Amino acid sequence: MSENKLFSGPLALHLQGMLIEKRNLGYKYKEQERLMGVLDEMSKSFDCTKGLTKELCLSFVKRDPNWHQSTQESRVALIRVLSKYMIRHGISAYILDVSNVTKQYENFKPYIFTHDEINDIFCAADNIKPHASRTHIFYPTILRIQYSCGLRISETLGLRMKDVDFKNKILHVKNAKNNKDRDVPFSESVAEYMHWYNKKSIRYISEMNIFLKVTEEQVIMKKRQLIIIFMIFFLNVALNQEDVNMVDHIYIT
Repeated sequence: MSENKLFSGPLALHLQGMLIEKRNLGYKYKEQERLMGVLDEMSKSFDCTKGLTKELCLSFVKRDPNWHQSTQESRVALIRVLSKYMIRHGISAYILDVSNVTKQYENFKPYIFTHDEINDIFCAADNIKPHASRTHIFYPTILRIQYSCGLRISETLGLRMKDVDFKNKILHVKNAKNNKDRDVPFSESVAEYMHWYNKKSIRYISEMNIFLKVTEEQVIMKKRQLIIIFMIFFLNVALNQEDVNMVDHIYIT
């Protein structure tokens, strides 16, 4: 990331000025800089000729169902700082009330699978009947990558052939969380499945993507499909059901 990000939206001058001011005061402002980039792109869809509008502020902090509360709080804090900065410089800006942060009291309790349950999930995937949609080679491989490497589904779907270093057994994950790249090691057993998948699917694999021949916009839809399918695996294991071939009817390519 550059020392100071260049913005291009209607609020670019104010975003740039605030970023420079904060860094001159000694703040690193790295995460805030990323959020400012998001706001910069979003502002291009709003009329900002009269300054920072209420509509843009509310849209920027509108809670996504997948956000933690701290994510929304970070956006509220940033937009309030920008508003005050603009007002100090004689520009009209709506100051968002902190009450716009949706309070969420999480009572989520993770379920810890036993080793036997994990093995049952792998067996369920391995026993999918051969099908034209290639689900019988797709799921055994991608489940093991998810389990062994701890990738997000979107990160796995975004893997390209050049991102896989078989020699050193490293996955080069690009544009991961917060737009950062990271390297993730994988085991010999995962390497064997990836080699097997590569051999079976070589005529389907595109240069852009290992698992899906889709555009970037379609990855979100495929991600949702995979979440549903993983739930099918987990439920079938939990209910001791042997037939998971219903996934044959959900196509991946």
